[in-house]
Amino acid sequence: MKAEKYLFTKWQFIFILLAGTVIRFLYGYWSKAWLAAPDQLAWILDLDEMLNNKTWHYVQLVHAPHEGGSLLVSLLSLLFRPFQSIIPALSWAALLIDTLSRWVQLKSAQKLFGNRTALIFGIWTILSVPLLIPWGTVNYGLHSLFSFVPFVFLYVITKYRQNKYLPVICGLFCGIAVSVSYDSLVLVMVSVFFILFVSETFTNRLAKLFAFAAAFMLAVLPHMLARIYFDAAFSLNGDGLLSIRGVALDNTFSPTHFNHLATVWFTSLPGSFLLTFPTFLPAEIICILVCLFVFTGTILYVRNKPVEKHLKTVSLSIVVLFVIVYALGSFYGKSYHQTGYVYYRHWCYIVPLLVLIMIKGFIHAGKFKWYIVGAWMVLCGIASLQYFRSFQKTDQPSYRQAGWILANKYSNDPGKLFQIHAMAEQAYQEELLVGFGWGLSARIFRKSSSEVSLNKLVDIIRSSPVNCHPAMIRGIYYSFTKGITPVLDQGLLIELTARFSENGKQNK
Repeated sequence: MKAEKYLFTKWQFIFILLAGTVIRFLYGYWSKAWLAAPDQLAWILDLDEMLNNKTWHYVQLVHAPHEGGSLLVSLLSLLFRPFQSIIPALSWAALLIDTLSRWVQLKSAQKLFGNRTALIFGIWTILSVPLLIPWGTVNYGLHSLFSFVPFVFLYVITKYRQNKYLPVICGLFCGIAVSVSYDSLVLVMVSVFFILFVSETFTNRLAKLFAFAAAFMLAVLPHMLARIYFDAAFSLNGDGLLSIRGVALDNTFSPTHFNHLATVWFTSLPGSFLLTFPTFLPAEIICILVCLFVFTGTILYVRNKPVEKHLKTVSLSIVVLFVIVYALGSFYGKSYHQTGYVYYRHWCYIVPLLVLIMIKGFIHAGKFKWYIVGAWMVLCGIASLQYFRSFQKTDQPSYRQAGWILANKYSNDPGKLFQIHAMAEQAYQEELLVGFGWGLSARIFRKSSSEVSLNKLVDIIRSSPVNCHPAMIRGIYYSFTKGITPVLDQGLLIELTARFSENGKQNK
């Protein structure tokens, strides 16, 4: 058979996985990028305090309430603590999950599109694109680590397409996936559209949708209950069960965001791929190049007759709906010339699947296929190598921002903050306290500037260790600085200054 020309052997598979892992490890080891990732610094301190005081708790194992998958990352990191003198234990855990994620992606690509497509896609994953490389050793959201989920979903919905229990299977899968990361909410929408598309009658559609909804709610219920009952630590404070980093998802699909539907395809999407490139090519040219490759690959994929219609429909629906939700959502980034991988972090969830679709399209481009595939590989490879050359080592850890994150998490349990504070190195404890003050002020005054809120913040400061007061008060003042968000009522600053001055006189 013709397909035998493109065997994807076990050793090729292993080499591709290990090569990608080595690339990501070396980037992390040399760049120390996790020092500029306040989420990871805060997460490490949280776990250190838990282990030191032997207070095992779900809240400390799950770094953020909307990322249930961080429980797995935390537990895996405990196995690597003996090796954290090389890279942090959380970075080891990220590297392992990243490797497993690429393994799942390759196996899924092989089963869905065959050996040739999987082999080319696997080669691409080694250097990948600059956006994806840092996440192999940096924890700043689970968007990249769990980018294998759309691949598994695509395989499941294809394999069980004729199964009468497909709505239940999809419901259970989506419920678990959303519990891990809210990026997977897009899979819920795809499932609903697919069920409506394949059902023959109105009654049949309703029955299948009900089965899907029941299975989904059953699977996601433990996660929702955890968010409700651990509210005291996670400080939801009315943000809503589906809030992300204090931003409620009810702002999604705002009418003011609809103009993003047109611009996202030519700005944030192509901008997210390469991040950096040789200076002789302007950012606009890079953007155009990526757009051409994306649109060419997608069109060729749509026109590819050997790919079954339902597979095309579902795979493209996942990508298109993700882009639409991103464009209409609260975390939309409109720029195409940013060089920071954190800015485009949400794209990590969908970029691997999009590239797989593009590659499947490229290899059916007739006599030009290898030229297009080669050009795409070279473009991505040069961009990643350029990114490695251009990165600068981080010397000063982002402990002020880490303090802000911890203060937001434990604003209803400030005593925990000072237990965590003791885990930080002496040189960074003051910056951490500044972050505590900044985070507490921003959290408490973000929605209310009432006398009750003011008293709450003052009481927290007064109940904290006296030697912590100066740094925390500096952090509170910092929260009112011009350019810092959220923008707080400047009238509060006058009242706070009077209260702290009075408190200082009493202490003397």
